[in-house]
Amino acid sequence: MGVLCCKHLRSLGVVVQDFNPVLRKQRQANLCGSEAWSTSSVPGQPKLHGETLSQRKTEATFNPQQMEASVITQAALDSPPVSTPDPGAVDLEKVANVIVDHSLQDCVFSKEAGRMCYAIIQAESKQAGQSVFRRGLLDRLQREYQAREQLRARSLQSWVCYVTFICNIFDYLRVNNMPMMALVNPVYDCLFQLAQPESLSREEEVDCLVLQLHRVGEQLEKMNGQRMDELFVLIRDGFLLPIGLSSLARLLLLEIIEFRAAGWKTTPAAHKYYYSEVSD
Repeated sequence: MGVLCCKHLRSLGVVVQDFNPVLRKQRQANLCGSEAWSTSSVPGQPKLHGETLSQRKTEATFNPQQMEASVITQAALDSPPVSTPDPGAVDLEKVANVIVDHSLQDCVFSKEAGRMCYAIIQAESKQAGQSVFRRGLLDRLQREYQAREQLRARSLQSWVCYVTFICNIFDYLRVNNMPMMALVNPVYDCLFQLAQPESLSREEEVDCLVLQLHRVGEQLEKMNGQRMDELFVLIRDGFLLPIGLSSLARLLLLEIIEFRAAGWKTTPAAHKYYYSEVSD
């Protein structure tokens, strides 16, 4: 199945040119979090203030012990932070549960939780030679994954936070410098749920779908290209839904379709169309 590009959509009679410029500005605001965008002094020239994956990981290894002490250990154990904690003296399974609990409540936190988890895993491995935290983290992720339908029915925000969190973990955690195979299908399953017609009627879920594909789509496709093709069939069909899709949701879906068609890159033309500030 070939991906559906803007040219093909126009040939089907789908209008893609008349989106309100306000939607573009709203999309810029929605992108803040994992990557913060702002507009430079020159109209039409957006500037990316986010970090690359390699930069985020490099920064996370500067002092993971300090990060664990000042943020995670204090929250999990309700004790004053220390400068050089011993991972073996901390209940890291409890720490993992605290991070997951907080990630399900706070979508901003969930976007950065992968960095914390990566830092703690590195610290534990170097100092204690163990993987208690990683086991606890993956066990909790699995339990939440198995109950994902109930989670979505109970709280849409918690569901979006969970998808953001598991994609963030997939982005950071590596085995032999490769993404964790155990997370590939769970991440895909979550994205497939976000691409269902009922989910596409909610802008929060559409925005989550598009943001996560920007973050991990290329990695996922390398791990299982067939499932990515199937996912984009759903996205394409959703884009063409005659009713139930807001203008913003339609714009977001079109943007991710073109993003993948361009090799998981934003072309200058697409960048200008979707992200440039439009002056009157």
